[in-house]
Amino acid sequence: MKSILYCNCSEANVLPDSTRKAALQALETAGVEYVYTDDLCGLCAEPNAELLTLLNRQKIMVLACFPRAVRALLERAGLTDNPLIETVNLRTTAVDTLVKDLHFDGTRPGRRITLQQKNTTWQPWYPLIDIQRCQHCKQCLNFCLFGVYALDAHQHVRVSQPTHCKTGCPACARVCPCAAIIFPKYADGPINGDAVDEEAWKKTAPPEHLQQRLGSNVMKMLRNRTAHTAAESLEHLKDQLNIPDSVIENLKKEHPR
Repeated sequence: MKSILYCNCSEANVLPDSTRKAALQALETAGVEYVYTDDLCGLCAEPNAELLTLLNRQKIMVLACFPRAVRALLERAGLTDNPLIETVNLRTTAVDTLVKDLHFDGTRPGRRITLQQKNTTWQPWYPLIDIQRCQHCKQCLNFCLFGVYALDAHQHVRVSQPTHCKTGCPACARVCPCAAIIFPKYADGPINGDAVDEEAWKKTAPPEHLQQRLGSNVMKMLRNRTAHTAAESLEHLKDQLNIPDSVIENLKKEHPR
């Protein structure tokens, strides 16, 4: 029997209420033990010993969203390797199909184990790095104004301060030339973790160098971290990078002249 990890995606609306209710009802009547979390992004933001114990079992089925996003989340949580982990994308899989595949018989109640994120006051929005696509160009590190990224001992970029990210802003993913940055709660692919359509990506991918995308003046201000002036310049690019107005306004407030 597989161990089941279910994400209720309570912090976003990427799953319809009807899907969440049907999935929970199926699990409650399945006669299986399952692990419940309000939000897998929040649960994986920091190391979690209980979660790692679960993930290192032999067979795990994760009921959440896109497999690429789930893989990046579990890697962030500390999972180095478990080839027996299976991901069911509740964005695209009908719950009745899931019930049939798992052979739920509904003859006895399920047993829920709840795991939740440690920082309950923070809405978990932060980038993940798809290490299979990342080319270590460091453009996300150079672009980010909020100190979300840092270099590890191998000089590879890692997400070191997830709580510093600004909710709703996917700009660093927009400037990544490799489609390697994932925001699981984002609406559109491939940023949300959906599979990358390579042909489509080639047509819409940003230039290889940030300076070509943003211009030398903006890049100079970003490098110098003159945040207020950079915010004013980024305001002209907000549609291109899909930066919410609230992020730019908050940036100006946090770094007044």
